[in-house]
Amino acid sequence: MEGYFTSIAPAAVGIVALFIIVRRFLAIDKTNSPDAFDFEPSVCEDGKLQRPLGMFEKTCQFLSALNDGSGNDITVLIVKSRVSLNPDMVKRALVLVQERYPLLRMRVHGLTSKFKEMKDHFKVDFKTMNYYDPQEWVQAFEEESLIPFDLDQGPLWRVSMLKEHFDGHHYENSLLFSFHHIICDGTSIMALYNTFLQYLNDLQNNNDVDVESMALNPPLAHFIGHKLHSSLLEKCLFKMLPTLIKIKNMLVKPAQNISLATFPPPILQDPSIVKRTSVIPAVLRKDELSQLLMLGKKHGCTFHSVITAATRLAMAQILNTGSVKSKSDMSPHPLYKKSPHKILGTLRENVNALIKKLVQSDDRFKFLKFVGNSDLVKELMSLEDSSICGRYDLAFNISNRGRFAIGEPTDVFQFGGTYFAMAEQTRGPPFCHNVVSVNGDLYWGLVYYPHISTKEQSRRILELSLDILKVAASSME
Repeated sequence: MEGYFTSIAPAAVGIVALFIIVRRFLAIDKTNSPDAFDFEPSVCEDGKLQRPLGMFEKTCQFLSALNDGSGNDITVLIVKSRVSLNPDMVKRALVLVQERYPLLRMRVHGLTSKFKEMKDHFKVDFKTMNYYDPQEWVQAFEEESLIPFDLDQGPLWRVSMLKEHFDGHHYENSLLFSFHHIICDGTSIMALYNTFLQYLNDLQNNNDVDVESMALNPPLAHFIGHKLHSSLLEKCLFKMLPTLIKIKNMLVKPAQNISLATFPPPILQDPSIVKRTSVIPAVLRKDELSQLLMLGKKHGCTFHSVITAATRLAMAQILNTGSVKSKSDMSPHPLYKKSPHKILGTLRENVNALIKKLVQSDDRFKFLKFVGNSDLVKELMSLEDSSICGRYDLAFNISNRGRFAIGEPTDVFQFGGTYFAMAEQTRGPPFCHNVVSVNGDLYWGLVYYPHISTKEQSRRILELSLDILKVAASSME
């Protein structure tokens, strides 16, 4: 009897898989039609703008259905000035910003999966939080990570202003910006900051502000649709992939996240812990950043590679392992046995070669083709495992927004810093290093989730990463 079940089980699995394949095959949509990737904006009968959601935007739409803040970009903007910042002036500047950027005026019509312009162009979700001092923005940050957006009504962004601080010489204000990821990415947010501060200074100086709305552009898929059309076989495979992954996970238990294997999530011991997103801030000033840039140049690698090397080494030392998975695959050799300089050399040899290989081939379009012709969200959800609290097998991630220049030295209201995070308290790696360089300073936030990792563990990772960078940079003196 035991042999019978042993022999019949694979056959049964095969029959079920074949049945699902045929069923999916018959249900395949016609994404190879000429208008499959046509996302051109149009005007409704009431004169409001509209356009279909792109493929990544549809994924963000699905995440909103979880109603737990997932898919929100939360970011704090610190404003320093010689005069007090009036909340009414802040709201006026925000209205001008919304008039400038059309996506800020959008809502999402769920039945048609389209962006549609709100009836009230001047509707801005702005509030003051005077019960928080500027230095307490982390607590407010955590609160914002839990508040979902109403996609059907809009607006899909909001701003909270904390209590103003005055040290006797200068004023400091913390503004919390929250965006649904469906309308904004990191680069767009930095551009928005620049525009917002410009309008704020114009209003302070009583300058006339003439705002012209930007055009509502189609998503990326509209312009590269000719690269996303798939063959019938590819379409079958794409449709089947989420189901096949689920079957695999039923037969083969997924590997446990290496970070969570060493430090079990606190929520397993205390289920009452609130699932939220938090951040630990740090900053590297111009002189320290210049040394790191010189270090990267000396070893022939980018600044992003320098950060990746330090964070991988820090994680490897803390976990006492040589295999640490992140989104930047590098050397297979044990990292904890290497010095920072040797790791930088490894990055030069591997990462740049990998990028060059992708650019010279069409491999860079394969993932986009998969997203455009499959249910990405189901594929992501199928990778979750309740035993590891829904975390992927990556130990951490790095998000580098790049380098920006914001404002002028003579401005009344000046940029004073920023930290950001994606609300991923229900998915994603246990940690994320989020960095951005503005006006010569590097703002670094270690994003963590208190129900997954403790603040002490997270702070240790950040501090060790910074120490490794400082030791390596000291060699440039």
